[in-house]
Amino acid sequence: MRLPVQWTPRRAALAGAALLGVVALLFALVLNGSRDDPAVRAAAVPSPVAPTVEPTPTPAPAPVVTEPAPVEVPVDTPVEPPKSSSVRLELPSVGVDVAVLPLTPTGGVIDPPTMADSYWVRPYGEPGAQPDNTVYIAGHSWTKGAAAFNPLMPGDHGAGVSTGDVVTVETPDSSVDYTITRTERYSKDALPGATDVWTVMPGRLVLITCFVDDDGRTTDDNFIVFAES
Repeated sequence: MRLPVQWTPRRAALAGAALLGVVALLFALVLNGSRDDPAVRAAAVPSPVAPTVEPTPTPAPAPVVTEPAPVEVPVDTPVEPPKSSSVRLELPSVGVDVAVLPLTPTGGVIDPPTMADSYWVRPYGEPGAQPDNTVYIAGHSWTKGAAAFNPLMPGDHGAGVSTGDVVTVETPDSSVDYTITRTERYSKDALPGATDVWTVMPGRLVLITCFVDDDGRTTDDNFIVFAES
C-alpha cells in the first residue's frame, strides 16, 4: 500500500520552480523559435541597405543679360581704352579682337562694366585648353557708339557672323579655335530659361550680346552665337 505523499512547503517550492522553468522554456521557443527554424535563419540575415546616392548637383541659375542705357554720347567724349588682359577673343571674319576679363553676375545679372571689352561669365567654364563646362563670353553692342560685340550682328556695323566662322580664345597657355554652328535670337525674358543655352557642354563657346536691328536700334532681345571646338 503506497502512502500518500505529504505536500510540504519544500515540495511546493520545488514544484513551482519546475513549472516556472517549463513556462520560461516555452516562452523562449515562442519568441525565438529553434535554431533550425527557417524564419529564424532568415531573420538573422541583415536587410539590404540601399546604397547612398549622391544628389545631382543643381546647375547654377541662368543669369539675366542687360544692355547699357541708351544715352547720347557727345562727339568729343574720349573713347574708353580697352582693359589689359592676358586672355583675348578673336573673330577675324568680322574684325573682333578684344580682351576677355572675368565677370561674376551680381544678383543673377550679367552687365559687362566696360563697352570695349568682353567678359567670361563665372561660375561657368573658364577659357583654356580643357574647359570642363561651356564657356560663356558676354559683351555689349550699342547703337550709340563703339562696343566690343557690335560686329557680331548684321546691321550698320557689317554683315555679322556666319556659320563656319572661326572664333579663337587665347590664354597664356593655350589657343582654342571654335567654329560657329548657329546663331539665335532670344527675348531677354526667355533667355534665362533657354535650356539649349545653359546646358553644360564641354568644348562649347557661347557669345552673348544684345540685339541691334538693321536700322541700328536696340531691341528687347539678345543675340546668341553658338560655337564648338
